Amino acid sequence: MRLFLIFTLIFTLSVQWESGNEMMKKVMNAIGEEGREQVINSLHESDLQKLMDCVESVCEMTDFTDLMEKMLNVLKEIPHGDKLIYKLMKELFKHGRLAELVNGLSEEYTLEIINILEAKDIGKLINMNIGQGDSSKSMSIGKKIIPIIKKAKGGKGVSKLISMFIGDGNVKESLNEGGEFAVMALPYHHPVPGGLRPGMAVYIQGSVPKDSNRFGVDFAFAKYQGPDIPFHFNPRFSWWNKVVLNSFESGRWRKEEKRKMPFRKGEHFKVIFMVTEAGYQILVNRKQFYVFRHRIPPQSVRFIKVFGDLELQSLNVTAEPMIGNMIMTSPEIYHLALPYDQTVLGGLHPGMSIYVNGTVPEESDSFSVDFACCQHKRADIPLHFNPRLFQETLVLNSYQSHRWGKEEKLQNPFQKGEHFEIIFIVNEAEYQILVNGNPFCNYSHRFPPQGVQLIRVDGDVDLQSLNVTGGPKMGNTIMTSPAIYHPPVPYTGDIPGGLGAERTITVRGSIPKNAKRFEINFMAGQEIPLHINLRMKPWRAVVRNSFLNGIWGKEERNLTFNPFQPGLYFKLSIHCDNHEFKFYANDQPFFNYTHRYVPIKHIRTMEIDGDVTLSYIKY
Repeated sequence: MRLFLIFTLIFTLSVQWESGNEMMKKVMNAIGEEGREQVINSLHESDLQKLMDCVESVCEMTDFTDLMEKMLNVLKEIPHGDKLIYKLMKELFKHGRLAELVNGLSEEYTLEIINILEAKDIGKLINMNIGQGDSSKSMSIGKKIIPIIKKAKGGKGVSKLISMFIGDGNVKESLNEGGEFAVMALPYHHPVPGGLRPGMAVYIQGSVPKDSNRFGVDFAFAKYQGPDIPFHFNPRFSWWNKVVLNSFESGRWRKEEKRKMPFRKGEHFKVIFMVTEAGYQILVNRKQFYVFRHRIPPQSVRFIKVFGDLELQSLNVTAEPMIGNMIMTSPEIYHLALPYDQTVLGGLHPGMSIYVNGTVPEESDSFSVDFACCQHKRADIPLHFNPRLFQETLVLNSYQSHRWGKEEKLQNPFQKGEHFEIIFIVNEAEYQILVNGNPFCNYSHRFPPQGVQLIRVDGDVDLQSLNVTGGPKMGNTIMTSPAIYHPPVPYTGDIPGGLGAERTITVRGSIPKNAKRFEINFMAGQEIPLHINLRMKPWRAVVRNSFLNGIWGKEERNLTFNPFQPGLYFKLSIHCDNHEFKFYANDQPFFNYTHRYVPIKHIRTMEIDGDVTLSYIKY
């Protein structure tokens, strides 16, 4: 017995005394190349140096735990980040107090736990496993994960885990009569002092019971019934199986809007309501769901009310960063709220073109791109472009004087789950349409394109961008800056008229999955006033420099974010003024580069080379 105790003590100490250096090596190996690149490109320089020290030499546990929370925040926000965290936890939880938490659960249930926890909670779990956690702060984690553990194990053999989170003496007091953790009592009212405004977001987490009939979320004027409800969100199960969206105003309900049910009975969910200028952009389980346009100003909302057949775990109202009406669904990928309207000043004219970029969701039935004469619902539509995935066809048509014309049907070129590009080129007699860089079809004008005042995208699609190239008509002249579509790489092009102040150049493209690097050079003869080297492997970085008088200058590398990675599309805008270049990536400020070479009018050539596919270049 004594020998057994000695071995037990040695094992316990070996777990608790494993150095931060050894643990960090395990972490970096577990998250693989994808995770390492994301972490390295997201950490500030001081944290990055601390990380390198942790991997290569001595790492204090305080440094390890501080870095872990920052790394988990990064992994939480990337696609498949939950699976990288799962691998990380599998490696760290092989031994220790909470080894059973990961080793005893299937990957499905462990991922469910990871998805409902915040990064700081997962960090606390890691600390608890090595005996450094504060047990007084663990009850909030237990309330979230014990129901999942009980579900996974059928309610058997979980008392040991429960006691680790809340202590043996508190188990009965913390559980309800059915042996489950109590959830937030419904109806639940969350105050919103000062009301909602564009840029704010409402986050709700919970579970749908298997016997649920319906539940609701009301953005209301007051806590009591009767006053106006600017936004009513109401999933209805049973034979409905729809989500009803509506408003209650002046004592009566207005017209309902119905959408397909994204919730499943017996499953956990996350809903985010993003407040935009146009309406409430709704994401369910990280996927875009719907946009409910404002009928009553959101500034009047004073309470968020949750009610019905629901197990509510959390509700938070935050100020969420947004750019215009673009919504951040990951740190680097943005989508436009639908329906999305792009105004066309002066109408369309020959020589102009429209670029549409996005992804077709797996559950998509159809989507549309309409060239409309105004914003009214019954406005004339010179071109209706309508991929119908449920029919495997693509329909083109025109709508005039309240009547649809004859349909033109083609084989659908779009695939569910895949990214796409569409280019509409306006010619004298027709629209020339390209899909994914390939000529697709022509559509003859049925009435003049000059009447088009609006491009609208709607339906089951994740829209990343819509750009109209070419400007309004001034007299008999079209103020156009034509785009060069799908130029080959390596690319060398003359900058029309040379570079000058207030000039903007836009480059769109995609990075192949096996890409290592590509570069962009602004040339003045043999000199390179600006060299941008975008590196994906072995480490992600964006290096800026100048090659002047036969020598390279000092490199610049610091970035606030870096969206360039294999497998993603990008938009890079380069704006030049008298003092510096200003770069914008996916419409976010990227970096500035002070001119090292003057006069800038001598910069007349742009070169692009390396692992990149170009969609278009617009000077």
